Amino acid sequence: MPRRCAVLLSMFAVTAAILAGPGCTTGPRLASSRADWAQWRGPQRNGVASGGPALPATWAKTGPRQLWQSQTISQDVGAGSGGGYGSVVVADGRAYVFVNRKQKQGGDGGPVARDVVLAWEAETGRLLWERQFNGRASHWGTSSTPCIADRRCYVVGSSGTTWCLDARDGSTIWSAQPSGATGGVSSSIQVVADMVILMGAPLTALDADTGQTRWQQPALDGRDNSTVLWRSGDQDYLICNDQSSKGVACVRAADGKVIWSAVGGGRSTAVIRGDTMVVLTPTMMAAYKLALDQPHQLWRNTDVRDRGASPVIHGDHVYHVGGRGQAACIELATGKVAWMHEVPDTEITSPIVADGKIIVAQSWGEKLTMIEPTPEHYRVLAEAKMPLSRAASPAVAGGKLYVRLKDAVACYDLANPGS
Repeated sequence: MPRRCAVLLSMFAVTAAILAGPGCTTGPRLASSRADWAQWRGPQRNGVASGGPALPATWAKTGPRQLWQSQTISQDVGAGSGGGYGSVVVADGRAYVFVNRKQKQGGDGGPVARDVVLAWEAETGRLLWERQFNGRASHWGTSSTPCIADRRCYVVGSSGTTWCLDARDGSTIWSAQPSGATGGVSSSIQVVADMVILMGAPLTALDADTGQTRWQQPALDGRDNSTVLWRSGDQDYLICNDQSSKGVACVRAADGKVIWSAVGGGRSTAVIRGDTMVVLTPTMMAAYKLALDQPHQLWRNTDVRDRGASPVIHGDHVYHVGGRGQAACIELATGKVAWMHEVPDTEITSPIVADGKIIVAQSWGEKLTMIEPTPEHYRVLAEAKMPLSRAASPAVAGGKLYVRLKDAVACYDLANPGS
């Protein structure tokens, strides 16, 4: 190899190592564009949109301008949600969602269901493909969000089956039924290196190319939480807030070994900034300084709590806009409360941040709200009535908002919201 090429390759390797240093929370095998929203909670799984145009700090009273709305994807059959509460993801110019589609059956029997994955053209809403699988009816406990990586769509269904589909046409690449996976999963898949990670009773890692089980960790068997990635040194670790064990654990991604556990629990997904982790539970919000031997608790606040919504970090503060009619802003380093405010209940949907603005569904999915994330005060920038799914979370990509409605998927223009 010529010396000049060798030097350039060495420089690229050093740069990559620096960018992937301690605290990196993005796996090496995700969608092609970081501006996409290719997995639960966005590109870095923290609820924050990357890139995109500037967004105006106001909407019309009717809300941002709708660009398209899909066909009906599910119907209320009188037994809870007609299709679960999985959120929309956006990758490579396409929008995807998973639906546990219920239908009434004759006589006195309960509803029956099919598991459905749909893909639309993100700009126009044109349906590109729809794939259906045998499923079982679930009230709300089948609410997984797809993960798009390497032009593949990974999703877990109502019976515990994990599917790997070709993201371009929906054709099945493989399916797997890991040991102990009995269904009722609302956890969302994360792809780390060459593994598909799922908290699906128990925590399981599958080979991303074949679906073969790489390892399982029976100590963590929650079905509603989703993992996040923490990188320390040259190793990937999974941070798993676990409802079943009422704790939060650090698991080595390579082999599933539990490195440590700390107080946590509930259905929330933890959020990480560098080596600082925030976890929200039904009894508290707490921040930890992450380390491989044992995390150090920085602070705990028992006045801020939620059964399922996940927090979001912006600037030097962590924001909670969740259930129990409560919003809060807390200094990340110290735990000092900047403000707490009474708000409409948001059920278990989680807030996101786009262009320095918090966007969240409120009033059990009856309205969309945009909030200014500042420690100075709680301030609503804009809000609009919308028929949102009460527990799905918004997604933002390219200045457009993608949301799950009560019975459809819709796209709105945040960069040019109308007047």
